[in-house]
Amino acid sequence: MTFSLGTPPLFAALAPARRILIAGAGGGFDVYAGLPLALSLWQRGAEVHLANLSFSELELVDRAAWVNEHVVEVTPATTTPDWYFPEGALARWLDSQDLPSTVYAFPPLGVQTLREAYGYLVERLGIDAIVLVDGGTDILLRGDENGLGTPVEDLTSVGAVAGLDVPVKLVTCLGFGIDASDGVNHVQVLENLAALDREDGYLGALSIPRTSREAVLYRQAVAHAQAATPDRPSIVNGQIAAATNGEFGNVQFTRRTSGSTLFVNPLMSVYFTVDLDKLAARCLYLDRIEHTVGRRQVITRIEAFRSSVATRIPRAYPH
Repeated sequence: MTFSLGTPPLFAALAPARRILIAGAGGGFDVYAGLPLALSLWQRGAEVHLANLSFSELELVDRAAWVNEHVVEVTPATTTPDWYFPEGALARWLDSQDLPSTVYAFPPLGVQTLREAYGYLVERLGIDAIVLVDGGTDILLRGDENGLGTPVEDLTSVGAVAGLDVPVKLVTCLGFGIDASDGVNHVQVLENLAALDREDGYLGALSIPRTSREAVLYRQAVAHAQAATPDRPSIVNGQIAAATNGEFGNVQFTRRTSGSTLFVNPLMSVYFTVDLDKLAARCLYLDRIEHTVGRRQVITRIEAFRSSVATRIPRAYPH
């Protein structure tokens, strides 16, 4: 596909799609990072569905909400005794805004079982485009970087969707720089983006304007989630929300980050988008986790890979 400066490639790639699934790739609150994109697509009249790899105790949710062995249909009425339930908080907030308010949740799985879950939603909803969303950018790492951040859920999601026959498959990241606390060297992230660009796999960067409807509603949704989960608010989305509001530097909003110095900045409010299949092809260990069925298998196989690979030397950003 040929892109132009006049139309953001992210939206150009999604333009032919009839039904789009935006899914949090890394668990927790990752689906919230896809909310500005979903809000924009809904406003354009697109049919958009939301999903998330969940860290909640989904087995505590009423069995009636389980529409598949590995898929929970979370609505504003869905309840659970688990106090940590981002999907439920998001469903309730969406309902308060008269927006589509179902959020599908997957338990932590291996590649094969997560692919089955995605395949079920693709068939059930008629999905012809999937956008995996990462809060942060460690999903873009191929495996030989100095630090991988938290790759287990991210690359399980990439591996799962890479094996599906869906016309449009993208990965978009929001929160550039946030993964530094997990050992990610962002010069290596930029190096990977450049390599993907040479392979026509990079769809560019897209900033969320501070005063846009998408930014305003996103900040409201994040504040609502923080109130719903006061003991464990999203550190990632809290920083992104601050960045979309023009804040800068050590912006503290939760005691979870006390003792650390944050670097909130405008790059955190920029979507970086890549072609999912081309990203998957560059991952050096995706074949090792391809046949996993459980999360523990993914963890041990990534650890085995990391013990055998020579890592690239990290560099400091020179400016």
